[in-house]
Parts: sequence; C-alpha cells; structure tokens
Amino acid sequence: MVLLASVLQLIMIPALSALSDRLGRRRVFMTGAIASAVWAVPFFMLLDTRDPWLMLLSLSVAVTFVSAMYGPQGAIAAELFPTLVRYSGASVACQISSILGGGFAPTVAVALFAATGNSLSIAIYVAGVCVVSF
Repeated sequence: MVLLASVLQLIMIPALSALSDRLGRRRVFMTGAIASAVWAVPFFMLLDTRDPWLMLLSLSVAVTFVSAMYGPQGAIAAELFPTLVRYSGASVACQISSILGGGFAPTVAVALFAATGNSLSIAIYVAGVCVVSF
C-alpha cells in the first residue's frame, strides 16, 4: 500500500510544486499543513480498519497533503537566506529540522501508543506537529 501511495506522491510533488509557483509557496504549504492536521484522525481510523483498500485510500490522501508541503519546501528554505549563504543555510536548516522533527517522531509515536493503547493519541500528535508546521 505504501508503494502504491508513493507512486501517487511521485506525481503529486512536481504537480503541487508547479501549483506553488502559481499560487504562492506559502499558501500551498500552509494548505498542505492544515489538510494534514485535519486528515490525521481519519488517516489512523482508516488504517485501523486493516482493510487494504481503505488503507490505500488513507495513504493516498495523506501523501497528497504531504506533497503539498514537500513540493514547495525546497524553494521556501532557499528563499529564507541571502544568495551568499543560501545553499549552506537551506541545507543546515533542512538537516537539523529533519533530525529534530522526524528523528524523534517514531519514538514519540511508540511511547504514545504504549501509554494509551490506541492510535488516536498518535493522530493528535501528528495533527499538533502539522499545526506547528503551519
């Protein structure tokens, strides 16, 4: 299911990147962040059904929303820094944020699931991270 959803993401990242060139990078990114926050609870509810088609639907919608953030992210990061340090600044910002934001996420998710016994707590955590990204 993840592989099939990833094929969709291969299409959506360039498409939403192009859309961000027309509508504005921040607008597309922020729309993806809010949509991801709203989708977090239905995402886990559909995964919990263990129905392959509902899981594929859940993942497909999720990768579309994530693509709305991932597509324009490189341009947004590059525009934050002056030309002289643009490459270094964007690289350092991306690497550190991926470690802090994504590196601990699996550990937090496992701890939340162990503490609550359900995926709703993980969905709330994901939604919270999306709101911070907004």
